[in-house]
This record gives sequence, structure tokens and C-alpha cells, in this order.
Amino acid sequence: MNKLRVSVTELDNWQKCRLRHHYRYHERIQPTGAYADDNIALAVGSAVGLALEYSATGASKGECEKVGHRYLAGRDSALARYYTCLAKLPDWLWELENPVAEDKLEVFYPYRERWGGWGITVVGLPDMWYVEKDEDGTPLGVRILEFKTCADSKSKTASKLLNYQRWGRQPIRYATLLYDTYEWLRDLPFYRQHILVSSNGKGYYYEGAAMRVPQRVIESERAEMLDLAYQTRHESRGDQQATFSPLCGWCDYEELCTLRLMGADITEVKEAKYEEIVKR
Repeated sequence: MNKLRVSVTELDNWQKCRLRHHYRYHERIQPTGAYADDNIALAVGSAVGLALEYSATGASKGECEKVGHRYLAGRDSALARYYTCLAKLPDWLWELENPVAEDKLEVFYPYRERWGGWGITVVGLPDMWYVEKDEDGTPLGVRILEFKTCADSKSKTASKLLNYQRWGRQPIRYATLLYDTYEWLRDLPFYRQHILVSSNGKGYYYEGAAMRVPQRVIESERAEMLDLAYQTRHESRGDQQATFSPLCGWCDYEELCTLRLMGADITEVKEAKYEEIVKR
């Protein structure tokens, strides 16, 4: 029997824009140097993420800060930005009880006629999740945190958070995978929340509201994920239809898309400004 394996990230790319999915998963290109070691904004964002993830081990805030410091060792300008970012993070992020970071979720959904007899495995890696409790220790719900960093101005950072809160589907899909993975969580309500920190040295911090993910949304999201997964393998080749949204401004392929709209030849730009994605 046929099987396919797909990540929540790929589903997100496919649903947002099939042209973006084409560039990333078929042509396998990315902006040259966008993920290089000398990209300070990226390095700072990675260091902040490492520090927050390490907090899930029960380490103190000081110990967590050292993890990011070691990652940026020798890069003084990046370290300065890193500590500016950390100073803006609220205490509650460091004081969570038993948070789970980088939990590799992998759910197999059996063969169904709807997908031509294919079995589908969906993989997800939420930044962090935890069970929120009241003062008596009674579980109140499951909160899924999605951390983002950007090097934009204050107003653009706030706008970006709002866009993530409005249209970001990944935390909802993580809620579905958590529900399908851990039976003991199923009687609890699920919540999603985006947290965005600036990595440009200004230390802007924005925290979205914790939004409820209703049971009906989990059910519909599961069905949609599986339909999308089947589409990515059976409809994606040659599908280069762009989908425009407020998130286009943060897409790695915005320049190529703009040139296509203008009827320009994108060959030279692709060769000059993009490189092959190398699996790390």
C-alpha cells in the first residue's frame, strides 16, 4: 500500500501559496546567505529560541541564557542584541511548569479511499507547549506557544504578530497532532499563542492573546491536513499559482513573484540571488 509523509511546515507552505511551495520543495532554492552563519538577525533569533527551549529542562533563567551565549560565542554584536532580546521577555516564560519544547509529533492516519488508498503520516515540531494549571494544580488547558523573531521596525513587528495571530495555521495543526498523540490531553481545551521578539537590537516584544482552538476546529483541521497532504503529492508538480496575502512581504520568494507579475525574465535573478537548499 502507498504511504506518504509530510510536515506541518510543508502543508503550511502549500496552503499559503503553491508558487512558494514549488520554489521550496521542487526547485529547492532559498535566498543566498539567508540562513548563513554570518546572518546576525537569524543567529540572534536562533539563540533566543535555544534559550527558551532549554528552559523546558527545568534549568534556571541564568543557565538558559548561557546556552544562547555559547551559541553566539565570539560574535559581540550578536551577543549585544541577544541580551537586549532576553531582557524584554516576561518572567512567566521562564517560570512555566513542565513545558515541553521541540516535541516531535508523528501521527499516522490509516489508508482511506478518499486519498486513493494512501496512508498519511503528518509530522510536527511545536516550539513549546504546556498544561496550564490553577493555584490548586488543576489542569485548565493546553497552551501551544509559537516563537517568532524578526529584524523589522517596531510597527512592522507589531503588524507581523497580528498577521501570525490572524492567519498562522501551524499552532492549530500542532493542537490537532497533540490531541491525536496524547489521549490524556483530550479532555482539556487547547489554546494557541504567538510570541514575537525583534532581533534587530531594539528588543521589541509582542505577545498575542491565547486563542481557543475549539474541538470542531481540531476535527476540521485534521480532515484538511490530510486532504492537503494528498494534494502536495498528487497536484503539486507544475502548479505555480501564486496566492497573494499580507504575508507576502515576509516571503523568501517575494522578489521572484513580483518579477513574474511584471512579465520579467527571472532567470538571472534566481542565479544571482538564490541558492540550492542544503539539508543541514
